Amino acid sequence: MKKKTIIILFKHKITETEFANYNFLFLKNFFYVKFVDISYICFKKKFQNLIKDHKKLPNLIKVKNFKDLNKTLLNVDYIFDLNGSFYLDKKLVKNLDKRIFKKIKSIFFLNSQLPSFFNLNKFNKIKFCLTFLFYIVKYKKFLYFLKIINKFFKIIFNYKKNLKKKYNFFYTYTLIDSWITEQIANNYFFKSKKIFVHNKDFERHLFSKFNKKSNRNYAVFLDQAMFDHPDNYLFNDIQHLTKIEERDFYYKILNNFFDKFEKKTKLKIIIAAHPKRIKRKKIYLEKIFGTRKVVFNKTYNLVKNSKLVFAHKSTSVNYAIILKKPIVFINSELMFKLGLFNQILYYAIETGSRHLCIDRNFENYNFFIKKDLKNYKNYLNKYIKSSKSSNISFWKKLSIQINSKQI
Repeated sequence: MKKKTIIILFKHKITETEFANYNFLFLKNFFYVKFVDISYICFKKKFQNLIKDHKKLPNLIKVKNFKDLNKTLLNVDYIFDLNGSFYLDKKLVKNLDKRIFKKIKSIFFLNSQLPSFFNLNKFNKIKFCLTFLFYIVKYKKFLYFLKIINKFFKIIFNYKKNLKKKYNFFYTYTLIDSWITEQIANNYFFKSKKIFVHNKDFERHLFSKFNKKSNRNYAVFLDQAMFDHPDNYLFNDIQHLTKIEERDFYYKILNNFFDKFEKKTKLKIIIAAHPKRIKRKKIYLEKIFGTRKVVFNKTYNLVKNSKLVFAHKSTSVNYAIILKKPIVFINSELMFKLGLFNQILYYAIETGSRHLCIDRNFENYNFFIKKDLKNYKNYLNKYIKSSKSSNISFWKKLSIQINSKQI
């Protein structure tokens, strides 16, 4: 039987890590695959250099206007909307040729949800409030506390408003990767056919499980490109477009902590660089991370073979959960200014991992390596792998569902 054609529609450039995590090479077993870049339609020209390709994609088509997009959709059977552009961008849907598009079935992967206050259970909500208030008082960040309260009520208002909102676009299929995304799908994508799978990080693990895991003599830091991420510019995130002095201060306290940890434990720290970093030159990375080894696009393997993982609020924390590695979430007073303090705390509470403010000294650094993984199973089901899924590729599961006579 002739393969159906599927296009991967994306506006944020696909990195080498994302390409591997989404297992796009395996997708070719079931479909004829094309990649369609719509960033020229969605973003202003001045941002194009910030979202440049880090991965050479096969069968890549770059569309620069809606006429080209509609032409590209001819003779297409399925669209995989990688970035959720259809339901987020009304202008995009409005300019689609309805005669062409009505013949195409759409797919959206609702994945990689992050821990937040609303996702915590009652006990962890209380734990978060008490811990957060302790640090508010300790660092005297009362204005920040008021901002968080204001933001909380805005989120509540917008949530209730969105529940009443009637969306003009609904996907034919929605892939559900966890308990959290199932709740979201029930509210917002209730007209779609739901397919229960796991997220892209578990997909990476599933196809890497035959590689032997080991505990080598190093720890890994999951870099977030704190002041060097293209999204900060694309979405005008003012908090992260900070002064050079603040960037230098962040790396100073981070490296001071790492220096002390390495001295006390004899464990070297390797930097798992964020794949979307704008500045990737060796001379710049050596300046901000010192003499530490910086590695791109190898985060899964670095975590798999490490003894310990350091993180702020990276989705790559999923690797540590899947591979059952101890995690230390590192925070500081500066994170209040960057609006990240509470987000880092959410991760620490949900995973049951250690939470440290690194702008103070510690006596026992070896204690960080001790495993406490009792919350990992719950986190896996809640954020990474649906309990209704099976251990097969999500592309195979999609293909089975699409070809089922029941659909």
